[in-house]
Amino acid sequence: YVGSATISPGDNFFVESNGRHVDQILRAGDTIQLRDSNGRSQYVTVSAVDVSKVTFSPPFESEIATRTPVYTKQKVVVSAKASSTEMKTALESLPGVGFVSVSREGPKDSEGFTWFITFQSTMGMSACSMQSWCLTSNIDTIQYVKVSGLGQGYDGNYVQTSFTD
Repeated sequence: YVGSATISPGDNFFVESNGRHVDQILRAGDTIQLRDSNGRSQYVTVSAVDVSKVTFSPPFESEIATRTPVYTKQKVVVSAKASSTEMKTALESLPGVGFVSVSREGPKDSEGFTWFITFQSTMGMSACSMQSWCLTSNIDTIQYVKVSGLGQGYDGNYVQTSFTD
């Protein structure tokens, strides 16, 4: 949760309504979720943050002005060759993640690396606050991407994953 704002159709900025300094939470490139008064979500990308004012794109698509809670998704980029310690450090740098344990196997000829991540704390949350934002994994939804041309033992199948649209 970042804060709350009143946004009109076509706006590409908002000022946080409760006086929160969102510049301590958001940065350019972050994805935020806005909702219209009918509960429809729109994901936008932050282009600038100045204390409590956030500029984003694309513009807010709604039929009427609405007061909306503002949520953020944050991400880290980790090298495919990162050690388990580097992955642990990257994940724990995200707000709300808490403590994790990470181990890595591989690379295997046909599957690349396999990461095992256990979230060891909930940072006071008894459950994920928004189910659609929970990190989940299911063997039925795993997709592999065949990669070639990298050389040096990195060619092969990799699990396709994504945290952004």
